[in-house]
Amino acid sequence: MQVDLRYQFFEDIQIQNTSLIGANLMRCNFNGSIFDNVDMSGTNLNESQLFNCNWKNMKIHELNELGGHTKAVRSICFSPDGTTLGSGSDDNSIRLWDVKTGQQKAKLDGHTSIVYSVCFSPDGTNLASGGKNNYIYLWDVKTRKIKAKLDGHTNQIESVYFSPDGSTLASGSKDKSIRLWDIRTRQQKNKLISFGDGFNSICFSPDGTTLASAGSRDDSIRLWDIKKGKQKTRFEGHSYGVNSISFSPDGTLLVSASIYGNSMRLWNVKTGKIKAKLYGHTDYVQSVCFSPDGTILGSGSKDQSICLWNVKTGQLKVRLEGHSDTVFSVCFSPDGTKLASGSEDKSIRLWDARTIKLKAQQDGHNNSVQSVCFFPNVRISLSFYGMLRQDN
Repeated sequence: MQVDLRYQFFEDIQIQNTSLIGANLMRCNFNGSIFDNVDMSGTNLNESQLFNCNWKNMKIHELNELGGHTKAVRSICFSPDGTTLGSGSDDNSIRLWDVKTGQQKAKLDGHTSIVYSVCFSPDGTNLASGGKNNYIYLWDVKTRKIKAKLDGHTNQIESVYFSPDGSTLASGSKDKSIRLWDIRTRQQKNKLISFGDGFNSICFSPDGTTLASAGSRDDSIRLWDIKKGKQKTRFEGHSYGVNSISFSPDGTLLVSASIYGNSMRLWNVKTGKIKAKLYGHTDYVQSVCFSPDGTILGSGSKDQSICLWNVKTGQLKVRLEGHSDTVFSVCFSPDGTKLASGSEDKSIRLWDARTIKLKAQQDGHNNSVQSVCFFPNVRISLSFYGMLRQDN
């Protein structure tokens, strides 16, 4: 049904056991509609009205399965222009993929062991990678050659992130340090020392002036001044190690989730005070994500649910249930209208963030889905298996 049906009124329509593959339904009115066993693959529903819908057994076919790695995929990252996907794996390699065709563009060899993290620079010219061999490699995306080998860490590197302006690379390691690297000179700018046991999570503030870090054995969150290379403040309020942190889009708030806790903390970045304690999950919180406008916070948990929170009030808005096992990852689409979730139950679910309805469920993975993220054009979501995936 690859037809253009934009701006049409389909209120209360009932559709069952059929296909709408490729239809352009932008800005259509589907309020009160009932769909059962409908294939929506490639359908454009941007800006459509979907209030009070009852949709079940929906299908969205995967665009491409990217097969090439021979062991677990640890990290994925889109290039800023959305044309290329980078992936790092237990097979010691990095692969670059053409997003449109699903074909492998290049295989980058250089690591001698597991590649834990890959990250494109904001301008898309560089790719950074870190792994078990303690080195960070800086790759020229165009030539696919190693530009620099950054040596300094004394244990495996678990995360690499570029600052928003691309001038600085941050790396977090099990050697209990974060290193800041000058991309222009390729030299270490600063070494930030923690008192925990390595780092589970690091992230830059939107303006790039502050770096937040959290450790698996450290129940605090530390904020670092990037320019001075010194700790600015330390947030304390969790009873266990912290495994997930994220800045709000405007940088005024920080959310944190504990490894063994069932709650989250919402922090005022300026004052260091807890703005709210978010209670609602009944088991470990695995993932947190702000909506693009910063008004909603999503969280996934071992209790099989997703919670959406009002950031302003700290109140639970709604609980989304449907997964039959741990929800490992949640992610909002760039326009904030959709929420994707990946689970131990081997499925991906796509939710309408406005109507709070399940739009689609995708089954096809043969192991747990550890991470989900959206392609920049909103219509495509991508998932990978993470450390439990052992084939290609």
